[in-house]
Amino acid sequence: MKSKKSAEDVWRFQKRKWKRKILFNSHYCRNVKKKKSRINRKLKETFYRNPGYFLAGVRVLGQSEG
Repeated sequence: MKSKKSAEDVWRFQKRKWKRKILFNSHYCRNVKKKKSRINRKLKETFYRNPGYFLAGVRVLGQSEG
């Protein structure tokens, strides 16, 4: 009986760890999304203030690829 109980405890611990991992992942994704939206907002601000700067950046990227 003791060994069976310990096995159950191990499984319960693994389940808890798995749940924690999922929670951590979702939290991480949320943070990444926040960061991305923040970066996009900055890009939009620079684009609206100075469209030439944005176009020059795009041109440079295109040249490096070609």
